[in-house]
Amino acid sequence: MTSSSSPSLSTTICGNLHLDTCIFNASGPRTGSSDALAKIAASAAGAVLAKSATVLEQTGNDLPRTWQSDAVASLNSEGLPNKGHRTQLGVPKRDWPPYHCVRFRPARDGAHGGASADGVVVYTIGYSAMNGYEACVKLPPFFDGPHFEKAAAIINQFTCIQFATSINTVGNALVVDSVAEMPAIRPKNGFGGLSGPAIKYTALANVKKMRELLRPDIAVIGVRVGGIESGDDVFNMILCGAQAVQVGTCHWIEGPKCFDRITKELQDIMKRKGYSSVDEFRGKLQPWSKEGAAKSRDARRNGAEAKTKTGSSAAPSNALVAADTTPLYAVIAVLLAIIVGLINDRMKNQA
Repeated sequence: MTSSSSPSLSTTICGNLHLDTCIFNASGPRTGSSDALAKIAASAAGAVLAKSATVLEQTGNDLPRTWQSDAVASLNSEGLPNKGHRTQLGVPKRDWPPYHCVRFRPARDGAHGGASADGVVVYTIGYSAMNGYEACVKLPPFFDGPHFEKAAAIINQFTCIQFATSINTVGNALVVDSVAEMPAIRPKNGFGGLSGPAIKYTALANVKKMRELLRPDIAVIGVRVGGIESGDDVFNMILCGAQAVQVGTCHWIEGPKCFDRITKELQDIMKRKGYSSVDEFRGKLQPWSKEGAAKSRDARRNGAEAKTKTGSSAAPSNALVAADTTPLYAVIAVLLAIIVGLINDRMKNQA
């Protein structure tokens, strides 16, 4: 890689689906209309993922059904409001890989299973693949070793599954409004799915573990709701084995411009580390070592020293000393005045 060239972020999923950029949106936030999808397509995102749909239209849960704290987490219990998959599949073809999620409820939707959509090349689907389309599964977060192993063993049996998205929200979280002394959202007595920065480390663990357990030909895509908000977050996901990375909560808060920013940040990291493509470090998370820990400490120390030098150059050191010691001098003067007064009073009394 030359110093002037940009590292390649391209990746391939489903065996032959090529993406120029391994970063794209998660379903849900800002994906419910063709205009919203067009804005994603105009960004640096490598694909466009439409909002999840059911076969039949549904209105979703009562409002308010979402809550967010930008720096901490988001909570939702939307109930998947949508116009039905046929309406959403009416989005016209564009020059980006369309990617659609359909959820089936067998008892309700069984008679409507057949679907076709010009331009849709991937379905994310819960139960089975539809003829002519690649399929994937969207996984919940797992926390125990046997659960990882059992889920992977089931998925590995189905050759129709080409990739797995990990993770969905952490279920049954609760946010309390202290002022009103009630839940922050209305549905399900306030219980909802947790997403955003608070679950990033759970998402990293799930991506790494699933990459270890799934068949090699099944791509793992992180994270959907796992707190991806920077190039460094994406770098970590790819180190853990992600073939591509979805951005959800950050896209909800920042809008499609987040893809341009995150893409640039990832390329800057790759340039600094000497990587020319994401393939060079995908799945190559190193085991912990004393040498690695020392390297990380040195980097943090050097970064802190650089910040200190930058801050101290803003004003002469003697000015900083004067600013810091002036209050101390004032206190000393007051104390001296009090002492002098007490001495004078004592001398008068003795006289």
